[in-house]
Amino acid sequence: MKRAMIGKLAMAVSAIGRAALMTYPLVLQGQTPAPTVDSIAPTSTPQPGVDVAPRKAAMSPSDEQDAMILARQGLMEGIYQYMDDADDWSGQSAGASDAAMLQALTREAAHTALMLPAFKQLFPSSTNPESREFSATFETYALRAIWAKPDIFSADLDATVAALNVLSMARDRSEYARRLEALQATCDACHDHFRRVYVSPLDPK
Repeated sequence: MKRAMIGKLAMAVSAIGRAALMTYPLVLQGQTPAPTVDSIAPTSTPQPGVDVAPRKAAMSPSDEQDAMILARQGLMEGIYQYMDDADDWSGQSAGASDAAMLQALTREAAHTALMLPAFKQLFPSSTNPESREFSATFETYALRAIWAKPDIFSADLDATVAALNVLSMARDRSEYARRLEALQATCDACHDHFRRVYVSPLDPK
């Protein structure tokens, strides 16, 4: 369970990183690409008969929007799975592996608290289904309130980050279980404001 839980969150983080790098590569790499030998060498005219490698095509607006939607859904999926695993463990009877599981769960709570603020950056206006720019092929569960009330959305996320940090400092199973309930309440409040009913692709059909 411990290894599977960590793996799910790692996949979520990886999804965010890939989407952000594909969509905003220069922003995430210091705005300006580092000079290379090719970029500072004198340019030359290709000789007849010499093959020239084609330039890589830029992502289409639709692809960029899909990447953002999948990144935020991937992050949420990782958190959902963490919450399921945490709820299962906190509801079990005490066992020999309690200390190790508590350590793993609190560590992942701290990691998620560090990761979650980036979620705010995954809602560019073009991914609002009511935007004229919207052309994504993937379904989004985000409500328009995210774009209409960004300050409230940010405050709800900040409350969730704070609850995660409190959870990460739990010292035993009972304390962890109480703090997990408080975290769930902050998650539910945010979802009530900003997300329509989400159907996880991992849920049984």
